[in-house]
Amino acid sequence: MVHNINSLDTTSVIGRFARHCVAKNISVVAVTRYFGVSRTVVYNWFKGTYSPRPRHQERMEALMSEVL
Repeated sequence: MVHNINSLDTTSVIGRFARHCVAKNISVVAVTRYFGVSRTVVYNWFKGTYSPRPRHQERMEALMSEVL
């Protein structure tokens, strides 16, 4: 998923979401299906190349609070 998870900004939604995915063993494929985006998009989110749209950030927050 992300090679250097420790370098992610834990104050951003995407940083917390990426760490959450790693901690809960949620695959990139599962993330792509949930958000309806490509793997490239997910990797770019996790690398910080660009930010997810606000609607995707809202869904990330919701997913993190739903998955224990």
